Amino acid sequence: MSLKETVFFYTRNDYLIINSLLCDRDEQLLPIIEIVNEDSKAVLKEAEEGARELADEYKEMYENRIFDELDEQVIRQKKLIALNDIENIYQAMVDSEGSITLNRTIWLDRIKDTFCDHQEGDLLELRNISSASITLYREDEGRDFYRYEIKVNKGQKILELDQFEPFVRNEEGEVILPPMSARITKIKEDRNPNCLGVICIECVEQKFNTFEV
Repeated sequence: MSLKETVFFYTRNDYLIINSLLCDRDEQLLPIIEIVNEDSKAVLKEAEEGARELADEYKEMYENRIFDELDEQVIRQKKLIALNDIENIYQAMVDSEGSITLNRTIWLDRIKDTFCDHQEGDLLELRNISSASITLYREDEGRDFYRYEIKVNKGQKILELDQFEPFVRNEEGEVILPPMSARITKIKEDRNPNCLGVICIECVEQKFNTFEV
């Protein structure tokens, strides 16, 4: 598959499949595969009914990823697709030309206890591939969240998505990061009343994890 196809589906909802496999969350995998499949079917239906504009190349991409019945063959196929997508992302990453600070919003209904568990100096093991942005998330959502402020040092690997057309990515300034070890350098408040805290972390070591099929 092309890198464009990989990024297109990653930024929709296939990141859920990828990160369930990377984080060994087998109990989540099957329901997530079904949720992603139903969402893809809904997109195609909207396109067929004229409620959504979808170029022919994207229709074909969706058609190649949907299934009628979830069986062992489909599960294996989905794992192989996820493995291919991970390899595509890793191979496309390049060295950051300088130190950059990225923002990642974490939406959670019950966040305060989780947030209080974090302490300055703690080392976090982030096993998933994640997207972050140079820009801050919109402040009009009205939902509680916390935010990672991620410092990536010069020479560390990143995949900048501004090279793709807007339809493929979520927003300008979006960046995909590999799994990493990161140290909490500071915990601070934010002026947004829905933000329950900003956790400043610095990438210590990038880890290009994968999984067995």
